Amino acid sequence: MRGMERMRIALLYGGRSGEHEVSCRSAAAIYEHLDRERFEVLPVGITHAGRWYLQREVRVKEGALEVAEDEGAVVWVVPGAGLWCGGEDLRVDCVFPIVHGTFGEDGTLQGLLEQAGVAYVGAGVLGSALGMDKDRAKAVWLQAGLPILPFMVVRRESLPPWNELAIQLRRRMEFPVFVKPARGGSSVGISKVHDERGLKKACELAFTYDSKIVIEQGIEAREIECGVWGNEDVRSFPPGEIIHTHEFYDYEAKYEDTEGLQLKIPAELTPEQQEYVRSLAEKAYRALECEGFARVDFLLDTETEVFYLNEINTLPGFTPVSMFPLMAQAAGISFPDLLTRLIELGLDRSRRRAALSYRYEALR
Repeated sequence: MRGMERMRIALLYGGRSGEHEVSCRSAAAIYEHLDRERFEVLPVGITHAGRWYLQREVRVKEGALEVAEDEGAVVWVVPGAGLWCGGEDLRVDCVFPIVHGTFGEDGTLQGLLEQAGVAYVGAGVLGSALGMDKDRAKAVWLQAGLPILPFMVVRRESLPPWNELAIQLRRRMEFPVFVKPARGGSSVGISKVHDERGLKKACELAFTYDSKIVIEQGIEAREIECGVWGNEDVRSFPPGEIIHTHEFYDYEAKYEDTEGLQLKIPAELTPEQQEYVRSLAEKAYRALECEGFARVDFLLDTETEVFYLNEINTLPGFTPVSMFPLMAQAAGISFPDLLTRLIELGLDRSRRRAALSYRYEALR
């Protein structure tokens, strides 16, 4: 921080993905709770077309931060020189990217910020890319010996005839199954399929959002989530549980029909189960080279009481019904303190990277 000046934080939100609206809701909550005694907040909205605009006037509508398009406030990312607007350096100390989904939490945005030489909150390029790709994340967890349910990957360019796909599926798992875009979030494009007749429609929906999809074994399970944070020193929050009236926890259940949603924090688990699931969450986080923070989702088989890793979200939501900040609050960490600590983690990683040498100098 420069002297006694407040640190300048660029709050990046919106984006090109189907999670644009969720991002704007998360941004509104973060904007409200950032400690103004420590931080000067510069909201930067990203349109559906991918253009960045500095928000000179902040407007919140229905709990979401709006993205105003002002051609005099276009933000440019300059390699090695940070963020600029109107020919002036915005002098950003750290970026808080809350851009959910594709082009936001898949490593692309993180790589852009790395090129700009700007510190940022959350996982780095590798952790973000692995965490966003359900196929690759499961492959890494499987290699690490962590428990996952049977799954298969289908690519659009090598899609077999539907009857053949059904045969391949039955060799590996049983109905019901879940069909998901491999790289997506907020349950967008996900379907629960009970028989072969619904497979084609579910795959076509998932292919709308990604050229690679994942088909996962469905089980009767409780949905347990655990927040993890840290860089080298990784810690977790006591897990929470999501109880809902929908067939599964889809986009509508998460953000639209919240009356049918119950969040239990902490989850009703035995002390041994709590300790185990927190340890498993931390192992999953480390295996994917995550930093900053993430939310790790589990399925707890109601019959066998076995925990299975479901997926990880390296940029979880911060809406009023989002589990990560609620789990932190249940652990005694206020919303403003949580945001401050996440910024500190981003700055810590940036300092560690800056101390490394990236040029080879021959030994003399």
